[in-house]
Amino acid sequence: MKKNRENYNQLSKELESALKEHLFDQEDAIETIVKTLIQSYMLESKSKVQALFTFIGTANSGKHYACELLAKLYPKITQLKTFYMEQYSGEISDEQSFQKEVIAFVQNNPNAVLVFEDIEKADLQIQLALYTLFTDYEKNEVDFSKIIVIITTTSLSSLLQRKDVQKLLKTDPLQAHTFFISLLT
Repeated sequence: MKKNRENYNQLSKELESALKEHLFDQEDAIETIVKTLIQSYMLESKSKVQALFTFIGTANSGKHYACELLAKLYPKITQLKTFYMEQYSGEISDEQSFQKEVIAFVQNNPNAVLVFEDIEKADLQIQLALYTLFTDYEKNEVDFSKIIVIITTTSLSSLLQRKDVQKLLKTDPLQAHTFFISLLT
């Protein structure tokens, strides 16, 4: 047990250092990401994704670059897949085929980062299908426990400048995440 804790601590330090070397002015976000990943890896639950993050920022602010770095630097990850959500809007969007596409990827790549880029551009039905896919554990036909899910959005980036939101992010990240997600839908 002590040896495992030492391994996790070492992994945590190495990942945090490597991310900070490449991402600038994101210390709080990096610390939160690393802490969440290490804690979830230690718990090894089969009933949920390893971690779920929402990256909020303006266009070209480095959200996708952060995803790429995480996939490259976190040794538990072997693959990165980005779903560009504007493809899942309009009359041709089909939530069942979308779910099948995600499931097929995860079955072939069980240690991956899934990025849902610009979630606000997808139809509401697709957004709901995504939510259902990762929360309806009993019906899942695939193990998501080693999958890191990252949802990105630009639509809420102006809120990050508000002092009350900045305080909420520091004091209660879960409540802040809930606040942001409620504004997305």
